[in-house]
Amino acid sequence: MQSSSYSKREAIQLLRRGRIFLDLQSCTVKPFYEIKRCIKCQKIGHTSLQCKNDTTCGKCGESHDTRTCKKDTKQCINCQHSNKTPKTTFSTDHYAFDNKCNSYRNTLNSLRDTTRPAKKATTHNKNIP
Repeated sequence: MQSSSYSKREAIQLLRRGRIFLDLQSCTVKPFYEIKRCIKCQKIGHTSLQCKNDTTCGKCGESHDTRTCKKDTKQCINCQHSNKTPKTTFSTDHYAFDNKCNSYRNTLNSLRDTTRPAKKATTHNKNIP
């Protein structure tokens, strides 16, 4: 199988069409967003290779490696940290690596908003050129 690469312009056109044809198959095209999550400190935005933070469990949020956790408690350290700001009241009853995590979803939505192609302005008033 040959790998193809597309220019930014071609990629945007593919996303707008929503389909690509490969051989005789029509395939849906969706954007892929990569959110880095550290497996050492559980924070979003970097990986363990660059991490200078203390080890935090991704299950219970305490100071030990996730792989050695023996607790049944679920405590998301990212949502707990977000709740220290006045505007969020996220549930923390999930693992830090849960894809339904509100902190993760907010980061994903922010990334989508900054990378989404701008829509053309439309006017509904016939008197405006």
